[in-house]
Amino acid sequence: YNVVILYDPQHTKNGFDGEFVKILAKFVKDHNGGLCYIAGNKHTDETLMGKGVMKPLAEELLPVVLAPDTVNIARRIRQDAPVAWPVKLTSYGLEHPITRLGGSDDDTRRIWAVLPGQYWSHPVFKKKPGARVLAESSNPMCRMANGELLPLIVTSTVGSGRSLYIGMEATWRWRYVHDAYYHRRFWARSMRYLASMRTRRIV
Repeated sequence: YNVVILYDPQHTKNGFDGEFVKILAKFVKDHNGGLCYIAGNKHTDETLMGKGVMKPLAEELLPVVLAPDTVNIARRIRQDAPVAWPVKLTSYGLEHPITRLGGSDDDTRRIWAVLPGQYWSHPVFKKKPGARVLAESSNPMCRMANGELLPLIVTSTVGSGRSLYIGMEATWRWRYVHDAYYHRRFWARSMRYLASMRTRRIV
């Protein structure tokens, strides 16, 4: 394998556990591996914010430090008019191979402007040194501890490998634009970036 994707994983004994995290850290740091972590509202807090065997995943491999997700699911359901906030590219994201979906800066801006927004994103306390924020929430109420807008797509180098944090779980909504072309393009670019530089083909 060249890339491991973790989608809001739940801790399981003899499965996704401390031993798995140790192997994963070695895979990324020492063997040019790529890691993509997609935060969700079911298991991410329990997995990454506790003090148990999964702690090294949050401390060593992710480019951000998470904050608690304090708004529960019942409260979200009761909201009268939830808002799908557009994903906003940073200046760095405009040029990055993951998020540059168009042939020019203007094309890329137009594409991200028409992609459906996100109703939920996981809170982030801060980004780690060396991390690059590619995209952030346009919701002015969602911010980090330092007041900067909440990062949604963040990447960093970890040892000899690469790590990608995605703080939203509904990129599937992008499938409804242009017959899922940009959805496929985003994920293909993400995997190519995370995989070893020697890898030419992605399955």
